[in-house]
Amino acid sequence: MTRKTSSGLARLVGNNIRKYRKSNNITIEALAEKADLGAAYLGEIERGNTNITIFTIEKIARALDVFVSDLFLKDVNQFKFNKNTFLKKCERLSNNPQSVNQCIKSILEIERLFQ
Repeated sequence: MTRKTSSGLARLVGNNIRKYRKSNNITIEALAEKADLGAAYLGEIERGNTNITIFTIEKIARALDVFVSDLFLKDVNQFKFNKNTFLKKCERLSNNPQSVNQCIKSILEIERLFQ
C-alpha cells in the first residue's frame, strides 16, 4: 500500500529517477515496463507523491542501470557513473597494465565519493 507524501526525500528520489530516465532518453512507459511497474505509479514516484519500498527503488535502479545509492544523491550531476559501462571498459583494458591502474584509480575515487 502506498501513501501520499510530501517528503523531501521522496521528492529527491523521484526527481533523480526522472533525471536518470530523461538523460537516457527513456520514456516513463518504457522504464515502467522494464521495472515491472505501472506507468501511472512511476509518475507518482517521480513527482514524490508516494512512499515506495526499498524493493521498488531497487527495481527502478536496476532498470536505469544505476546504483540504488545514486537515487539518493542531492546532485545527480555530482556523480554520473554507469556501473556496467565502467566494468566493460575495465574488462577491455585488462591486458594493459596502465589501463588497469586507471581503473583502480577510478574505483578509489568512487569509493572516496561515498565516504
